[in-house]
Amino acid sequence: MTIPTPESIPESIPEPVPEPMPGPDLDLLGREIGDPDHAVAAAVRSWLGQVGSEETMGRLAELASWWAGVRGHAQAPPPQHPALALDHVGTLDVPTGLAWGVTRAETLVADGCDLALLAVDDEPAARLASADLLGLDAVEANGWPAEQGQDDEEWMDAVLELRDGMRRTAGLRGDLTALLTAVGSGPLAAATAFAVRSAALRLPVLLDGAGALAAGLLARRTAYSANQWWQVAHAGTDALATAALRSLQLDPLLRLGLRVQDGTGARLAVPVLTEAAALLQ
Repeated sequence: MTIPTPESIPESIPEPVPEPMPGPDLDLLGREIGDPDHAVAAAVRSWLGQVGSEETMGRLAELASWWAGVRGHAQAPPPQHPALALDHVGTLDVPTGLAWGVTRAETLVADGCDLALLAVDDEPAARLASADLLGLDAVEANGWPAEQGQDDEEWMDAVLELRDGMRRTAGLRGDLTALLTAVGSGPLAAATAFAVRSAALRLPVLLDGAGALAAGLLARRTAYSANQWWQVAHAGTDALATAALRSLQLDPLLRLGLRVQDGTGARLAVPVLTEAAALLQ
């Protein structure tokens, strides 16, 4: 078998980039993002160290201090009202998705949600957005055929599609709405807007899978500190996921090899966070 190379992929003419449509100004919303309560988190870390939990409970102790900080209370109860952030967004266009994501975050907070679970089932869009923001080429972002379970032809098609997409997104990192318009995914736009608005509203979020990681990378363009409001429930092990996690400075709570992006990983991670929060009681 001959392994294809990027140079062997035929050239194609990318489609023109559509003009950005009006929608919520995510950069403006991002300016409302503040920090978790670092004083509370530090107090919890100190207390856990005094009682010996910081050494014996490992990552759970770290999560306990994070949970106290994002909830603003040293004895914050475990999550009691977690909710899946996105549903019924598959047919949204980008501007509608942006508005939907902002409204969804505000609705969940108004309803008393204390933890949001974010998953986005649009892997091609996630790869395109992540590859652009991380500065990877199409091969690095897609991975090699054996890694992806693809034959040579499937691999060439996937890399070609990603390369054409990156031509559309080139030079748009400074304009988040234009970048999302070029990516062309309403669900990813909704997830990005949700991630921005939830952080501004002090609602912690569990990111689940490649789509949610891409939304996190996009949302962080509005405020570098936004990642303080997130944990990663589950992520893949490919090069793109690894690069995204490194960039976001986050570590998954679970590594189960899941390939679905429907919130399953986030639901399974909630009990982990619940056990961590129990250390505060």
